[in-house]
Amino acid sequence: MNIQRFFKFQRHVYLLRNYYYAKLFNKYIDANSYKSLKDSVLKKLKILSKREIAFNDKESGSFTKKEVLNYFGKPTFVIIPKNTLKTEIMFYRVFIGGHKVKLEMHLDKHSLFYFSYTFSHLKNDEKHQVIKLLELKYIEGQTFDYENYVIMDDKDSTISIVDTIDLKINYICSINTGIFKSIDAIISSQIKCEANKQKNSLNDLFKKL
Repeated sequence: MNIQRFFKFQRHVYLLRNYYYAKLFNKYIDANSYKSLKDSVLKKLKILSKREIAFNDKESGSFTKKEVLNYFGKPTFVIIPKNTLKTEIMFYRVFIGGHKVKLEMHLDKHSLFYFSYTFSHLKNDEKHQVIKLLELKYIEGQTFDYENYVIMDDKDSTISIVDTIDLKINYICSINTGIFKSIDAIISSQIKCEANKQKNSLNDLFKKL
């Protein structure tokens, strides 16, 4: 083996992973990403599911941080935004049904409110297979037109799909509670806070000039 080439490859992987997590950090540094997700769900039509939508089929209460750690162990990466959001985002790389999957677990006050699976490098027939399994599990085999519909249960938890190069499945644990319920107020507070910071900076500059 060419040792120098091996270490270059390893460094390249390390840099790619840092770039991936840096993008995620920038994405979740404020509440706008959650508002975009909520808006994308609300503008679509709904297919009602008789089955409760919950992580790991847990039917009573929310999944807690302690349960996440017990289930998956130490996360690959963690983001704790320093802003009006009091969230913690835990990232894992896991195997599901033989596929490598990026898992995001978003917690507020140590309770799961949103999670997602990102499948990379799936062939079209593999994507179709994943979607068929969702159809069988949640909507009794009905066709899931995910470009125009989301799946919703009687507790307003939802499943939506973003199909680009990767296949991303988003699960919101009740869109009308918690962070998603107060997202507009959170963003308004963030804007006001930033405006105050800018005003204070200008006042300071005015005094010093």
